[in-house]
Amino acid sequence: MRSRLRFLFVLGVLLASALMASGQSQVQQDDFDKYVEIMRADLRADKVGIVTELMKLKAPEADKFWPIYRKYDAEVAMLNDERFKIVKEYNENFASLTDDQAKVLVEKMFAWEKHRTELRKKYFGEFTKATSPLTAAKFFQIEHRLNLLVDLAVAAEVPGLFVKSSEHAHQ
Repeated sequence: MRSRLRFLFVLGVLLASALMASGQSQVQQDDFDKYVEIMRADLRADKVGIVTELMKLKAPEADKFWPIYRKYDAEVAMLNDERFKIVKEYNENFASLTDDQAKVLVEKMFAWEKHRTELRKKYFGEFTKATSPLTAAKFFQIEHRLNLLVDLAVAAEVPGLFVKSSEHAHQ
């Protein structure tokens, strides 16, 4: 189990290092797409094992938990597709990003984050009803930690706007 978490952490660090090594220049779209797909495939493959190992659910509770988890995971995957589209749009337009485009992209991310929070709240309720508040809280603690790794890896692949801020300071 620790090797899975260590693998995910190392993957996030490697992705962050790849961006830092290339400076603050725009990440090549093919490389970005490849990194994201590798990260998503590895995470989804390991996530069920990690959750299984850390949750230690007994049979009656597990029978109620896993069907809800599968529905939740499918919705999370769709939501992450939306995130990927937003980040990809930003990455594709980074070199020529206008104020209007930046505003639209940030508003899309705010909407995405709101949807992610709403999805978590919805499923916290479903997990709580089917199992217990403690089991639901435990799952979302695990989920939060895994999401932090994903967020770090995504952030590492997105060029920083601060590079462009000096252009605006002279206007």
